[in-house]
Amino acid sequence: MAAEGGNFDAQKSLAYLYEHGEKTGKNLENAIYWYKKVIENGCLDVQEILDVLLKQQKTQELL
Repeated sequence: MAAEGGNFDAQKSLAYLYEHGEKTGKNLENAIYWYKKVIENGCLDVQEILDVLLKQQKTQELL
């Protein structure tokens, strides 16, 4: 899989799919994981998205 091979475009696409539940089923943990990988590979334009998802995750943990 290209995402596992470090392709940040593939990682970004996969994160989006998990975030929105398209073709994968919605999975916040997987979306966060892949957005972090995108950032690790130097693509910082998803930082705001990641911040929002981390806040959502924290809120869900408190419920």
